Amino acid sequence: MSVSMEEVKSAQEEIKSVLTGFQKTVDGIKNEGNTNKETMLNMQKALEDFSENYQNTVGDLQAETKAREELELAMSKIKFKSSDGAEGLGSPEYKKAFNDYLKKRLPISEEIKAEEFKEFVKYATGGLELDESEMSGLKTLLVGSNPDGGYMVPVERQSIIKKRMFETTPMRQLASIFSIATEATEFVLDDEEFDSIKVGELDTRGNTDTSQIGIITIATKEQYAMPVATQKIVDDAVFNVEAWISEKIAKRFSRVENAETINGSGANQMQGLATVPSWAQAEVYERGALWTRAITGTGGTTIAANDLLDLQSDLLEDYQSNAHWMFHRKLWVEIMKLVDGNGQYLLNPQMLFAGVSPQLLGKPVMMSGDMPNAIAGDEDQIIGYYGDFREGYALVDRIGVRILKDPYTTKGVIKYYATKRTGGGIVNFQSIKRLGVVANT
Repeated sequence: MSVSMEEVKSAQEEIKSVLTGFQKTVDGIKNEGNTNKETMLNMQKALEDFSENYQNTVGDLQAETKAREELELAMSKIKFKSSDGAEGLGSPEYKKAFNDYLKKRLPISEEIKAEEFKEFVKYATGGLELDESEMSGLKTLLVGSNPDGGYMVPVERQSIIKKRMFETTPMRQLASIFSIATEATEFVLDDEEFDSIKVGELDTRGNTDTSQIGIITIATKEQYAMPVATQKIVDDAVFNVEAWISEKIAKRFSRVENAETINGSGANQMQGLATVPSWAQAEVYERGALWTRAITGTGGTTIAANDLLDLQSDLLEDYQSNAHWMFHRKLWVEIMKLVDGNGQYLLNPQMLFAGVSPQLLGKPVMMSGDMPNAIAGDEDQIIGYYGDFREGYALVDRIGVRILKDPYTTKGVIKYYATKRTGGGIVNFQSIKRLGVVANT
């Protein structure tokens, strides 16, 4: 006779009920002084029933335990031949599946071939055949299956959101920043000199030429984002969804702006440092262009140590005090490998110590993720900068990030319409120098 756990629990409850009733009867006799014969007979009958049920239950449990032990012992000695012809002593996979089925009523694993398992059980038990309902097992509470109880074992979710970092350029740390109240702003560019003439004591003096004043206009450009969220997720999420949306939008706007300061076309974008033309000749100033020194390493495709020294010397002394280098971090690693004629690294030795900011030839280095990370070799490519960016580049803010909520257009859905208006461009074409792949002609 097989006794299930439900039957054992039922027997336990019955035993508990009998003991409770017996105790109440004894208490009633004590309180009322009732010692009549009928009451004593009832008590005797209850005790006999209790004893019989108890003995039956214990006997069944002992018998089933012994049978299982004998079956497991027999299984460990069984030789079983699988469908591929291999013969082994008590196949571990099939024995485990059979044990799980007998003890835990677990469904048969999909890895176990159904027909082979049926034959294994038949051979192990001396003729027992399983039908399909028995093969599938009983319904079991499992953590790994949500409908079967997994929903009741929740995963603890942290309120901290791990965020992915993106390539960007820290231009706002270097450039000049202006806030304006109109659509655009203008900078007066005084980049020419007055003429003068050396004369003798009695020489005739004539008029001399004056310089031409230039105007640089930086217009603000608008970018927008309009993510959508349901009202329910805004209300019920475990973290502040609206604050998260605002932060994500602001960071996206910032990355777009930073990228444009390097590669912006100027048409509906900021003016990028890499997109303006180069001076035709070294040391011959041109308004609206930047000087680009060509790298001279092997085949004109690698950076030589002298390229960096020459580029630094191209910048006038007036701009040297606030000058910075700017490279992509991967090209910066290549520069870190450069050595002089004596095999000494060009880097400041202090770079070897923790907590020291990157420096090259005594000047700080800023990393730009928007610049090229490798030298193409066959393109007109800007791979590095050196200069006073605060003097040379201006960022203009018209309106910061502004977010308008629209919960009305589509009921149950909130649209977050975010805008920002900024502009940027070069305002001094003398204070920033570039390092490139192709030489000037």
